[in-house]
Amino acid sequence: MRFGGGSIAEMFGLDKSVKVVGVSKRVEEGSCTVELELRRQSRCPQCGDRRVWLHSRGRMRKVRHWRLPTDRWLNLRYRAKRYRCGGCGATWTGRPACYLPWMRVSVWMLIDVLKRLSHVSFSRASRECGIHVRTLLKCFDDAVELEPDWDLLRDGRPVRLAVDEHSFAGRKMVTLVVERVRSMPLVILPNDRKATVKAFLHKIPPDIAQRVDAAATDMSTRFRSALRESLGIEPTADRFHVVRDAMRRLDEVRLVEQTIQGEITGEPVAIPKKLLGKSMEKLSAKGKKQISELLARHSRLALYWHYKERVRLIYDAENRAQAEQMLDTIIADLNVEPDDPELHTWARTLTNWRENILLYFDTGMTTAIAEGYNNVVKMHKRISFGFRNLDTYIKKIMLALVPCRFPTLHTY
Repeated sequence: MRFGGGSIAEMFGLDKSVKVVGVSKRVEEGSCTVELELRRQSRCPQCGDRRVWLHSRGRMRKVRHWRLPTDRWLNLRYRAKRYRCGGCGATWTGRPACYLPWMRVSVWMLIDVLKRLSHVSFSRASRECGIHVRTLLKCFDDAVELEPDWDLLRDGRPVRLAVDEHSFAGRKMVTLVVERVRSMPLVILPNDRKATVKAFLHKIPPDIAQRVDAAATDMSTRFRSALRESLGIEPTADRFHVVRDAMRRLDEVRLVEQTIQGEITGEPVAIPKKLLGKSMEKLSAKGKKQISELLARHSRLALYWHYKERVRLIYDAENRAQAEQMLDTIIADLNVEPDDPELHTWARTLTNWRENILLYFDTGMTTAIAEGYNNVVKMHKRISFGFRNLDTYIKKIMLALVPCRFPTLHTY
């Protein structure tokens, strides 16, 4: 079955350097093959001379082009041509523009595979598309671009950043920066160091950096200093991390009390962490009775639980003035508590972060959007059964979070 060139070639996603001369269907292999013929080249690519000679033909090659809706493969079959220039003497091989000489799939198929990696692992994509994992990794590293698309932030709306960290492997942390207004992940930084965060913030174009009017971080002095020194803004302390810091201090006392009671009684003693973490208004009548009995038996635990609840209730304040009064009262009460240096340390922490905590009532900023993306990150880490290479991890996760571009690949 023969066709005559142009429109048929475009239907298969091909350029004008080839023409379709036939289509064959093999039912037993579950595939269709498009027979191509390369158009003769008339100019030398080096000197532009028209004295071009066709002196040989290569062997027949077949590459996968895409997967048809019927779950069959569409293959391209062609024979390369060798040319020689009569002017400069250069020789070269003529191939379809949609083909890479070291690949068994076309560029069109390769882009489809890279897009598929946004929701499957490398090994699965390799099995489904017939590409070796190492070849796929090489194409992935060369093709995926991580530079943020800054033009998306030039729409006149304010720019607000959320900065949060998550684990890459064990205690090795990476930092995720998200633009909150547009729900747009900007970058995953290879570590959580202050210098790394500052280096990225300095790369933000000046016209965009001027419109950054708010930011949110966890209670990390590194992130706070980086935002202060690079953009000149005071970040908002995330409310979840403020309450979690209070819960962490309460849990440390719980473990100490649990150990002491176990040594006194000679039997293991379990003080429920989940019960202490719940707020009073969310407890049932039975839960309120249990926590009252528990706090009655452990006076130091009751003291820390009392302050934890007071810190949590700050965010129920109607306005900043009321929250400021509540926070100042907590700090004053912590400072006058006798014989407990841990409470004085807690007071210094709240004093140090006082302005950042109160900024929540001005900006309403949290790192919730970054925490949500971190959940997506954890899911993709499980899909891929973990990562060993940090650069591959960053590109793979960013490919899953945002539609990355492939500037080094084209099908024309």
